[in-house]
Amino acid sequence: MTTKVEIPQARALTRKELRQMKEAGLDPVYMDPEQLKKEVVLSLNQRMADFIVDKFYPGVDWDDIDNSVILELADKTYQLSYNRKEKQDEEVKN
Repeated sequence: MTTKVEIPQARALTRKELRQMKEAGLDPVYMDPEQLKKEVVLSLNQRMADFIVDKFYPGVDWDDIDNSVILELADKTYQLSYNRKEKQDEEVKN
């Protein structure tokens, strides 16, 4: 029997939460260009996703959730935090 888990709605991170991502070395906005060259994009994306859901969406047992769902939630969260999602939606409309 499979138990349905309620996935939280994506939300923007607070300034404090974004600082935590920066301090953990997981916010590409603040990464040194040389560090970014060395990072494998998929690896960085996965590490960011794990950090976001574990740290900022507590109370959910993420271990049995499809990784694609986790990546999508984390990506939406990060995009909302920098207001990029709304800009992307506007560009698609135009």
